[in-house]
Amino acid sequence: MKRLLIILLPAALLLSGCWDELIFKDTQMVTMVGIEGDSEEVTVNYGFPAVTDSSLEISTIEAKGRTYGEARNDANERSSEVLDLSFMQILFLTEDAARYRVYDFLDNFFRIPRNRVTAHVMLTQGELKDYFAISGDYSKFLNSSESYSKMINTFHQYSLSTMYDLQQVCTILFDEGMDLSLPVIRINQESGKPELAGTGLFKGMEYTGEMLTVDEGRLLTMLKGEEGSILRMSYEVDVDGEKVPILLELVDNKQKINIDGEQAGIDLQIVVEAEEFAHGPVYKGEKQFNELEDQLGKLIEEDIDRLIGRLQEAGSDAIGIGRRVRAFHEDIWKKGNWNDTFADMEIDASVKLTMERSGILK
Repeated sequence: MKRLLIILLPAALLLSGCWDELIFKDTQMVTMVGIEGDSEEVTVNYGFPAVTDSSLEISTIEAKGRTYGEARNDANERSSEVLDLSFMQILFLTEDAARYRVYDFLDNFFRIPRNRVTAHVMLTQGELKDYFAISGDYSKFLNSSESYSKMINTFHQYSLSTMYDLQQVCTILFDEGMDLSLPVIRINQESGKPELAGTGLFKGMEYTGEMLTVDEGRLLTMLKGEEGSILRMSYEVDVDGEKVPILLELVDNKQKINIDGEQAGIDLQIVVEAEEFAHGPVYKGEKQFNELEDQLGKLIEEDIDRLIGRLQEAGSDAIGIGRRVRAFHEDIWKKGNWNDTFADMEIDASVKLTMERSGILK
């Protein structure tokens, strides 16, 4: 009898089924979610694929509530299927919504185990509905979350902006030593296509409203050590009294942050390749080659100083200097609110540039 119980009890567990089972025909696979609103009312757009007679299109449901959870319940009550966010790939937040405590909008995503927390997060300008129904011929290509994901991967590959998923966003929001930065996209008025507008800066849980340019976003990814496989920079250098454009590609990036009292220094040693220099060949070891290295190093240094100035004006430590201060300089960390301390610090950048590859065979 005991032997029979030993066999039957484990077998009985197999009869219980899956506790979170959803029948496929009763679910709607949500791939895109957009949130807009404020602390009093939230509007949520859910995008999901719908099969028609001739093609696959994106259908949307709009719901409202005092909170995100209430809006989601409203959507479920008005939908014939259960909204399943385990397939979510993109989460949009409007710039206006991000100015409020962002985590209040995101908390509910972590309370349902089926929800996907590796979806990309972006800020949007303009009407949120426009991103779910792109007009023109481009709609056939971009009217899906997968195409948005490919666009985001391009942003990351070419180091155009910092990129985070939902899990990483919430981790940084609770990190007192670093502030969040997210890509901001807009709809091009002429082409009707989505495009990168810049990188939005956060201060604590809220969006500051300050946005870095695409070029500044590239430098931010380099300072954070989060650049993609390609990072290109274009400058004008002085050659024999003439301004000549040169295109560089980052090969290597090493940096060190030194903190002395309320002063901080960021020392960068970067190695670049000359992708394009139409003026003529440059050979390593020649005077012109060394002069180019010095000029480019100073130009990049000036750009980084301007970037740091913009971060301090916004009170946003998107670089993460606070992490090092908290770990090794407790007296400075405990001085007060880190964002205020960061804004008042004297921070200088020093760049040592080496051009290892000129793109010319000697």
